[in-house]
Order: sequence, then C-alpha cells, then structure tokens
Amino acid sequence: MRLRTAQEVHDIVGHSLAVINMQAGVALHVLDRRPERAAEVLRTVRKTSAQALAEVRVALGRPAVPAAVDLAGYRIVQESLTNVVRHAAASRAAVEVVYDDGMVTVTVTDDGRGPRASAGTGRGLVGMRERAAAVGGSLTAGAGPAGGFQVRAALPLTEGGGLSTAG
Repeated sequence: MRLRTAQEVHDIVGHSLAVINMQAGVALHVLDRRPERAAEVLRTVRKTSAQALAEVRVALGRPAVPAAVDLAGYRIVQESLTNVVRHAAASRAAVEVVYDDGMVTVTVTDDGRGPRASAGTGRGLVGMRERAAAVGGSLTAGAGPAGGFQVRAALPLTEGGGLSTAG
C-alpha cells in the first residue's frame, strides 16, 4: 500500500510539474508577441496545478487517516512543492509518504540549491511546523541527504498524538 501511494504521488507530481514547466516556457515565449496566447497557456497552468493538488490529496487520503492529519500532510506537501517551484531552482522533486508504527511520514526532497542564509524568513516553514504540531506531529527542514532541500513531517495517525514539535 505504501509503495503504491508513493508511486501514485510521484506520478502525479512528476507529470504535473513537467506539464506546468513546459506551459510556462510557452507562455514566456509568446508573452510579448501574442499576449492572448500567453493568457490561455497560463489558464492551462492554473488548471493543471489545481488538478494535481486535488489528485495528491486523494492519493494521500487513501489510508484511514484522521481528517486533520490528512489535511496537515496535504498542506505540508503543497507548501513544500510551492517552495521548490519558487525558491529551489531544482530540476526534480520527490514526495515520499510512509505509513509505519501509527505514524505517517511525509518527505519532500528536491535537488535544488539547498538551504540559504535567508531560508526560513517567511511564513512557509513556520506554517508547516505549526500544522504538524497542531496534530501532535513534528517537522524538520534543511539540507537534503544528497544536497538540495528536504522537508520531513512525522504525523501521528491519531489526532493529538503528543509528539515533540522540535524541528
């Protein structure tokens, strides 16, 4: 089940980011000469990203997970992938979801530029930590094992599991 869920999320994210990247390139190419075409392409980007987010949510919601934990995991993945697109200059990102010993661990890793001195000055990481803590989980973020950046949330499969919020 875990492998199937991880493969599903990988396929959704990989396909969707590839489509979004291609469409964004088209929009940039035609922006000055054909603004109406650029607007059409941007609508496609918006639709593709919304569909991908909905599909990730469905994929993550397959096991019996409390609604608050499900939503926290979904939002952490969403924010992490948003950060990859906005800040990482990554060529690839991976989402891993593991269910084990009453916990779901969600890990998002990219191959981008890694932590920066200014990392963490916005609300993204703070918000993710707060979401994890709200359901009794924890979140860590920093350099990935092979470079890049990694966010890992450990969330209990029962709400209010009382885990540390250190991260």
